[in-house]
Amino acid sequence: MLFLPQIDLWIANEPALEQSFPKTNASETLLQPKLPSETPIEIVPYVLEGSVDNFDPVVRAKELERQISPQWCGEYISFNEENDLDILITFSEVKATGQLVNLRGEMQIGKNNVPVVGSLNAKSNQLELIPYLGNLLIDLEPGGSFLGLQGNKILGWNSPRLDHPGGRLEINNQCFKDKSKTPVIRSLW
Repeated sequence: MLFLPQIDLWIANEPALEQSFPKTNASETLLQPKLPSETPIEIVPYVLEGSVDNFDPVVRAKELERQISPQWCGEYISFNEENDLDILITFSEVKATGQLVNLRGEMQIGKNNVPVVGSLNAKSNQLELIPYLGNLLIDLEPGGSFLGLQGNKILGWNSPRLDHPGGRLEINNQCFKDKSKTPVIRSLW
């Protein structure tokens, strides 16, 4: 065992192998490309064809102002409980301001009516609806808002408290008074 540390010392003190390296001048250390003098160099500017944004969000906001349905129906599904609430949103004012579409109206949550304001961004298709809740309605608390990142298809409830799991609002294309739920299908296995 005493032999191994002595070999390490011997290898560490051994002089490095001398290799023949080509000798270079200090001026040659900087690499300069050498091109033949006969080859002409053509510099072509880089030009983008087209545009990254191929639509005008202000024009789209004006189109959305005319196209938005004045009545939206949906269902609020809580992540916390099994309660499902039917929601009916009726807009009394839809106005385009720049690339935003401002929404004002009333939201019927179950049997309670509350005022609601919102904005739809015509460029990013993000929607925010803020109901003016006076008190707690099932899972919806004052100070919260609905946020949809893909328009009005599915909106998530952002609670004002961190310990609340929230929920989602699913907007339907058409409003039905009598809706039927699909039965739960369970497998036998």
